[in-house]
Amino acid sequence: MIDQKQIQEWLQSGTIDQKQATKMLSDAMQTKKEESSGKFVTSIVSLGSVLFGIGAVLFVALNWDGISDFFKIIVLLGVTFGSYYLGYVLAYQKQNYPKVGAALIFLGALLFGASTFLIAQIYNMNSSPRSMYILLGIWLVGILPLVYGFLSKAIAALASVLFFAFIFLVFMVETTAANDIFQYLDSRFLLDTLVVGIVSGVMLFSIGGSHNISEKFKPIGRIYMLAGLQISLFIVFLLSIEFISDILGDRRYVGERGASDIVTIWVLALGIPSLLLSIANLFFSAVKTKVVFAENIAAILMLALALLLFFFSGPGTHMMFLVLFTAAFVGIILMMLYIGYQNMDMTVVNKASFWATLFIVAKYFEWFWGTFNPYLFFMVGGIILIMGGIALEKKRKELKARFAAANMGYHG
Repeated sequence: MIDQKQIQEWLQSGTIDQKQATKMLSDAMQTKKEESSGKFVTSIVSLGSVLFGIGAVLFVALNWDGISDFFKIIVLLGVTFGSYYLGYVLAYQKQNYPKVGAALIFLGALLFGASTFLIAQIYNMNSSPRSMYILLGIWLVGILPLVYGFLSKAIAALASVLFFAFIFLVFMVETTAANDIFQYLDSRFLLDTLVVGIVSGVMLFSIGGSHNISEKFKPIGRIYMLAGLQISLFIVFLLSIEFISDILGDRRYVGERGASDIVTIWVLALGIPSLLLSIANLFFSAVKTKVVFAENIAAILMLALALLLFFFSGPGTHMMFLVLFTAAFVGIILMMLYIGYQNMDMTVVNKASFWATLFIVAKYFEWFWGTFNPYLFFMVGGIILIMGGIALEKKRKELKARFAAANMGYHG
């Protein structure tokens, strides 16, 4: 959003004249008022919709024993599809309240999941871990038509969350004894879970990248790409922390567990398609920007490190992998900063700054926790964060002003 300060700077530098500045200020103020009003109305209606949906579900749940099964199903399906229909009418048929309609359609996607689990409970179908991931899968598949039919970014984000929940739950159930999962929570299982997290993140990213062949579905694909990258990058961040590396220190080699290990099959079944699709996106993507190129490189790098960790980790290698994941994380952050600066993309710069701050805080705890007395540790850390935050905000404002001056169409 172009603000008053930027307009004054352009006026003083001669980029625009007084008449243009007055018009731009008027337009900016009007746009800001409209956006604020729209956000407020959307927030109120969204909150009201969610509260109504919660009330309907609670009505069924709290009166579970006193309501017939048929009436339970009617209420749940009625509220769900009623939300879909009303949202469609407002957003697409009459087109008079598009944001309200979108909020109602998103509410319908949430109610679809709640209804799925409650209807399963009626028929005693959600009593086992395996049935839980089946119901999650039904929820995920059930909302995908909404993602592509309405091009809903919000529901695409929900689908991304369900994708990871589904993969994680299936992995937990199918690679352990379904009735006693917690007995398998050793260091090797934790490592396997983190590897599957990276691999599934890259898979979602690569699936999102394949959406670039269609101009219509690019925004949806972008949601998948960002979700996949952020999850994978978060796990790489965890693996760059010495505390996590120490927990994983006594894991066994894959070969020690037997060639038929189902976990190995899982990792290969997810990893090979993810790698091939990421490489295809790297060379044949319809979008040839530096950002997308860098993201594909980062995804392939994270996937390669995850597979290396899975197949070759063991006693004596934990420091090597700590260094590798630390170097990979720092490299990806520096690449994000460089690409963000080169492309004048403040969103990329902000994301890189967030991850860099998180990394610095984690390393401060890791390196200096035992060095200072507790009060000095927190005081010094607080001073560093305050000074760093001030410097970061100053630099961020400078970059934002520079990007805006170079590209007056910038929004950030």
